[in-house]
Amino acid sequence: MDVSRARNWWCAPSMPKEESSPLAFVPEEERKAALAEWKQLVEAGNSVSWFGRVAVEWARAHPEDPRSPMALYRVVRASKRGCGQDSKEAKAAFRLLHQRHGKTDWAKRAPYVY
Repeated sequence: MDVSRARNWWCAPSMPKEESSPLAFVPEEERKAALAEWKQLVEAGNSVSWFGRVAVEWARAHPEDPRSPMALYRVVRASKRGCGQDSKEAKAAFRLLHQRHGKTDWAKRAPYVY
């Protein structure tokens, strides 16, 4: 994904408001399944936070993997454009990028966190 121009990062959804009456054509079982799926989306948060958690966890577990600095950079860069601006995950990615991979081109491309 080209994070420098991408604007398709998702924002954190909120729980739906109570319906005044359930939709008659949707079976109860499907309504319950939809609510459970929606709760998972709410828990995941916005795209920058979700991707940040995954990338930081991966980079910590695989410090020698050449893809780690790129993934960390992308989290930092995505925080400029997505709903996750000023997220703790972007800050963690920035710190890890510069602590472990400070001399890489990826770290040089991210001189600060947004």
